[in-house]
Amino acid sequence: MKHTNIHRRLFLQALGACLISTGTATALAATPASAASLDNFLGAASKLCDLKLDNRELAARYLDALRAQFAPGDISALAAAASLDTSGFSKVIATSPLKEISQQAMLLWLTGMTTDPANGTQRVVSYADAAVWQALPFTKPAAQCGGAFGYWADLPAGIY
Repeated sequence: MKHTNIHRRLFLQALGACLISTGTATALAATPASAASLDNFLGAASKLCDLKLDNRELAARYLDALRAQFAPGDISALAAAASLDTSGFSKVIATSPLKEISQQAMLLWLTGMTTDPANGTQRVVSYADAAVWQALPFTKPAAQCGGAFGYWADLPAGIY
């Protein structure tokens, strides 16, 4: 994805300098995803979705899907933003460099779907593990049994 916004470039250069000076850049830039980059990505995703996300296998798959769409610096900047408090995180992801990747990461976690950059079609990365089912505890993925016959007659635990 080619961007010509000079502010974005300056932001990423400044962020890169900060990461290099703290020694974080090598952990975030590793491919495949290192433990540190997965932890930071999970932290950012948890803040984006306001859910406790801890599925490392799914995070690695989602990170690979985002790498196909965005520059490594964008992904590193999103992961680095996870260390900010909630207010600072909200401000940073609302800015132009991180706004698009933040939106795509949140959509990916909640729906389990991404856009294939090669042809623009939607691609399912995960269905049953999408965070939407965690966010909506009163329902379940279609085609998954909820229990023994008649389970639907009782309210789910924690509802009302």
